[in-house]
Amino acid sequence: MKRVDGKSFIGLELSSKTVSDVIFYDCVFENCSFDSVRLDSVSFTECRFIRSRIVNPTTRNTKLNFSRFIECNLIGVHLGDLSPIGSYAAMISELRDSTLKYCSFERVELRKFNFESNALIYSTFNGCDLKGASFRGTDLCESAFMRCDLRACDFTDSRGFRIDVKDNKLEDASFSYPEVTSLLYSLGIKIK
Repeated sequence: MKRVDGKSFIGLELSSKTVSDVIFYDCVFENCSFDSVRLDSVSFTECRFIRSRIVNPTTRNTKLNFSRFIECNLIGVHLGDLSPIGSYAAMISELRDSTLKYCSFERVELRKFNFESNALIYSTFNGCDLKGASFRGTDLCESAFMRCDLRACDFTDSRGFRIDVKDNKLEDASFSYPEVTSLLYSLGIKIK
């Protein structure tokens, strides 16, 4: 397996390409495009993605470890497939001023993670441990949470979320009015 340490990639275009058997460590990907890229046995550890675009990647044996996304667009990314299995390492250490659209978080642990200043549009969280995470002021346009641990999460001033109160753990979670009323729909309660 090839290892790449501390390299900066600026304007890299990997659309519809295949990248395989590479470990990227402490690399920077700035203004890069990963549209429909195939990642096969690739690891990104402590890498930074800045103003980059990742759209519908196909992944196999590919992992993120302590990676940062700043001002990025992620579309159709299945983040659960990129979680380090059997590891206590966080796959994402920072997510700032980014847009995630049609992304899925499947069985991901992001306790106390800060989702503030991002937009998560039509995305899904399924079976995730998000205890203590902050979604404060986050645009969650139709993003759904299913079978998640949302205890002590902060949804203050967030909007657009779809949370079934019977299906998620919500003790000590914080919400703002009027968005908190959307929680009543999962109970069959009608607001007039």
